[in-house]
Amino acid sequence: MAQYDVHRNRGRSVGNRPYLVVVQSGLLHRWNRRVVVPLARTDAYEPALDLNPWVTVAGDRCRLLAHEIGNVPTSVLGELVANLDADSDRIVAALDLVLSRGFPVA
Repeated sequence: MAQYDVHRNRGRSVGNRPYLVVVQSGLLHRWNRRVVVPLARTDAYEPALDLNPWVTVAGDRCRLLAHEIGNVPTSVLGELVANLDADSDRIVAALDLVLSRGFPVA
């Protein structure tokens, strides 16, 4: 499983999050879990500071839900359907916003 590979979601959230994109580095490849970000076919999320950019997977226009980053067992990852390496700058920028110390909670 390469970084930015997109797999079908075989977990409980498959209904509204059909895909998961692997974002972890290859450094963690021996771990039997993967750090992923869900992709959703929805207009419900207003893109906030590029937190939820659009990407296209298997002809589906989906939002990257960077704020829902998590880790899942590899068994939840279904069929490999795409790789978003070409979108990696936007994915990393979204994750940088999630992890930024520049927006303290008031």
